[in-house]
Amino acid sequence: MVNIIFKKAGDEIKRREKKEGKLTPHQKAKIIFQLVAHYPYKLTYSLTEAIKSRGFECNLKAIIAASLLRKLVPEIKVFGVLSFGHVFLGLQIGKDIYIFDPTNHIFESAPSSLSQTVHQYIKSGQIASRRTTYIIPPSYRYIYYEVGQPEKIFLSSLLYNISSLNSAPYLQKQITESSIRINPLLDLPLNTLGTMFFDTAQFQKAQDYYRKSTSINPQYYNPYNNIGVIYDELGRYNEAIKYYKMALILKPAYSSPWENLADLFLSLNEYQKATICYQMALRYTKDPTIKQNILEKLKQAKEGLQHSS
Repeated sequence: MVNIIFKKAGDEIKRREKKEGKLTPHQKAKIIFQLVAHYPYKLTYSLTEAIKSRGFECNLKAIIAASLLRKLVPEIKVFGVLSFGHVFLGLQIGKDIYIFDPTNHIFESAPSSLSQTVHQYIKSGQIASRRTTYIIPPSYRYIYYEVGQPEKIFLSSLLYNISSLNSAPYLQKQITESSIRINPLLDLPLNTLGTMFFDTAQFQKAQDYYRKSTSINPQYYNPYNNIGVIYDELGRYNEAIKYYKMALILKPAYSSPWENLADLFLSLNEYQKATICYQMALRYTKDPTIKQNILEKLKQAKEGLQHSS
């Protein structure tokens, strides 16, 4: 498939140059991106479900685009960009920085904050070995990786997408571990592997992976909730409450820590707090089955409150 797109891109560049004269690197990149974004991918049956995943499609196209750019337009520097789990391809063309989103077919100039930081790291020679994070208001968080091998971030993320579609736990674990080996700087696979260890009651290993996930992305709320669950299981309730609240600081509209807090308070006979937390969990829960379960526990909390007053 890559060879076919490579030939098509090369032929199209030659055709355009014969007609219009020498193309700029930007024009060549645009041709490549148009082909990669719109190419009719034919995958094996086992991957048909995976390709429905937005993340899988984005990672697959980014891998192909990065490979073609290095072959056909070597003067462009290519790097990976991750924004809250969504992957982009970054390019330095001369002094300009661009972002390619292969899923939404967007090829545009990068935000100024991203451009400035990339230039600083390229100038210092550190971009090949360092990772940095910074905020672009109001809510975009970018992490970029080494120039030259952006496929690492995309292949790692792609494997993670595949692992989530596999129902066999041992295969999920193997694929997720492979994803982390390729790129140990992705927060989602680290959190997922932590949960796999939690499910087998390996709490220390689970917590280690959750903490690695938060060290990569301190704004990722899920691992904080998961660490809270571990402390809850161990009976270390004050620490559990602390981590549930940390998750809620990052994402107040997150039903799971609200419900976990409520369950903990209910077990401690703190019915007033449990009632408030169950009500908050209900507000942010969409799943009807989970809602029904919360309603039943809310009823218990209210009954307990009445009997204790």
